[in-house]
Amino acid sequence: MKQIYKTVITLLLCAVMLLCAVPAAGAATTYTVTGAKGEITLPIAGYGPGARSTNCWTFAQTIYKAIWGVNFSGVRGTKDDLLRDVPAGSARAITTENTRAFLSEAALGAVIRITTNIEGDDTNGSYKHSMILIGKDADGFTVYEGSINGRVRIKYYTWSDFANGYFGRHYGYFKYIKWPRKVANAKNEPAPVSCTSEGNTVEYTVGDVDNDGAVTTADARLILRSAFLLEPIEPGTAAFFAGDVDLDGMITTEDWRLVLRSSTYVASAPAETADLRETQ
Repeated sequence: MKQIYKTVITLLLCAVMLLCAVPAAGAATTYTVTGAKGEITLPIAGYGPGARSTNCWTFAQTIYKAIWGVNFSGVRGTKDDLLRDVPAGSARAITTENTRAFLSEAALGAVIRITTNIEGDDTNGSYKHSMILIGKDADGFTVYEGSINGRVRIKYYTWSDFANGYFGRHYGYFKYIKWPRKVANAKNEPAPVSCTSEGNTVEYTVGDVDNDGAVTTADARLILRSAFLLEPIEPGTAAFFAGDVDLDGMITTEDWRLVLRSSTYVASAPAETADLRETQ
């Protein structure tokens, strides 16, 4: 009998040791986002999953500023809003198709604001929620959010899970998806981006109108000539998108000012001022 007890105890101890050796489900995972001063690792110390959080807006502002160095405004349709040209109503609905289309285009570190109001707004007593996009793949995305039952969490959703789950059913609409636009970083190495124009994907670098790999005074000169119609740049082209720095759909002296400032001071300015960002 004693031998049986010893065998049972031994087996139980082995089982406990094996369980301890296996990482627990939901073990800590980190995410890397490239922000204003380079790569930042999330979650931020003190704001990990399970930490207390009573307000999703305050939490999102804290994380957004840690990534980008600036705050975001609560107004939809600003120049840093991915959805600025999306009309109110069903075009903003949290459907599988819209979720995939919008968030596939969004940058990591973007703030996502959802609302119950069909106009895409969040006034008049409507419910709303903010979250930070920190990961995505072909099937879905990961968000970092506060005020979920009073806690912080990091959660992965497939496109359809998000649209057909709690947020899609109880909120219903996207208000905005925002992140800052940069002309160049402190080393004057602008990052290429892409957009879709009339069904065609156009690749360009913000501010690099002549496509030589850097934002220089030559780009500023081209923008100025275009603004005064001395050397117009064809709308819909990579050069046009590169020159429309402030995203107002035109090439103007304001774009020239932004690019001239970047090309003149970016090499010597401190990292926190070298990046040109949209103001809120």
